[in-house]
Amino acid sequence: METEKGLEATEVRAAGGGSVRGSHRRPGAKKKSKKARCYNCGEFGSHLASSCPQEPMSKRCYNCKSADHLIEECPTLDEQKRAKVKKAAAAAAEQKRRKGEEEEEEDEEEEEEKKEGKK
Repeated sequence: METEKGLEATEVRAAGGGSVRGSHRRPGAKKKSKKARCYNCGEFGSHLASSCPQEPMSKRCYNCKSADHLIEECPTLDEQKRAKVKKAAAAAAEQKRRKGEEEEEEDEEEEEEKKEGKK
């Protein structure tokens, strides 16, 4: 069929002359939404601590919201989950300790360089 734009296809046929079957697949993958946690109240997904509707809170358990303990010692967690949380906390503490040691070494090196520069 010829239009003002030129020749346009009005009918699509398969190689053997039969009709074309479409695919049920649709392009694009499903987007995985990553839920963020508010570090003030502990809620997932609805807001961040910077826009939390609640007043700033002291440290609390993210599991049961109690101010008496942190998630590591939460009595409502089963033993397997508690062990996983403690392991993650220990790894974070170790990483923080290593970073502190690296910063101390850098500070010492800077001091030595300053002393050598004065001599």
